[in-house]
Amino acid sequence: MQIRQSDLASFAYCAQQVKLKGLAKSEGWREPNLSATLRGTVLHFAFETLQRLHHEGREDALQVAQATFEYFWDPSHITELDGINAPVDEWIGYDTWGGLLQRSLGSLREAYAWLLKDKSVLLGLEHSFTVPLTIDGEEHTLHGTVDRLNLRMVSGRPVIGIDDLKGYRQEKWRLDWEPQWTIYSYASLQPGFWTPFYQDDAIADGFADVVDRLAARGQSITATPAGNTEVLPRRGRLLWAWDGFKVKDTGWRTEAHYARMRAHVREYVKAVRGDMYPLTVNGHVCGYCAFGKGIAQPDGTYHQVCGDAPLPAIQEGIQ
Repeated sequence: MQIRQSDLASFAYCAQQVKLKGLAKSEGWREPNLSATLRGTVLHFAFETLQRLHHEGREDALQVAQATFEYFWDPSHITELDGINAPVDEWIGYDTWGGLLQRSLGSLREAYAWLLKDKSVLLGLEHSFTVPLTIDGEEHTLHGTVDRLNLRMVSGRPVIGIDDLKGYRQEKWRLDWEPQWTIYSYASLQPGFWTPFYQDDAIADGFADVVDRLAARGQSITATPAGNTEVLPRRGRLLWAWDGFKVKDTGWRTEAHYARMRAHVREYVKAVRGDMYPLTVNGHVCGYCAFGKGIAQPDGTYHQVCGDAPLPAIQEGIQ
């Protein structure tokens, strides 16, 4: 089975959501587009643009990134961006087009100020991977995309940094247990994770030079079966871009984390094969779910509504 990090995250959030997403895809239906989801997609692209231009030494990196967000956030252009097939269907919470525009421009401005101070060595942006994962003797593959890979110093020692941009409304707690950084860290220990870096002519020489310099110090970026080579530790950061821009440490990832990840994947595989997708019935989840209304059909009607009926109307004054 190919196990996608995003599906694992969605399954933990609400397993029924994973089933309905799969159904929509297989039937050629379109799930409703939520304002926060599309804003996140556009912001990711603008943030990637900001980093690439800054890395190239462009002094107009911020201006171009903000203009990029404004262009694609426009309803008449938003579908030009990969992964977006229609404008916003549902404006959730207190979202408005103008409000999210100003919030996002502010987040990019503060992100740029952070980039100017950040001393890490950028290794890659939006890096997709597919690596092997053995569970109970059965071979699977683990797939995902890392927003930002870097080499940085923590307490005087080099580490592989794994950064991920999020547009959560509320800050998450216990980031040292968050599985996303565990999955990315595990994947980055596999040699196949880094293969594209050697195949890209634009970066291959520079990347090989970094690896050689580490090797001269007795250090490696991947897990090695034997020898005195030290495997560089993994430490992540959450780049939180909702209320401005904040950087949150997600901690080290160790063998204890990877053991729990294997248990997590084992139960996920059994649930999928058993067609078991329980609903998460929770106001903090259901209130921000694209399937509370259903899956949009070509004729404009909605079907396959989660919970067998549309979500009840929000009652004013109820918190």
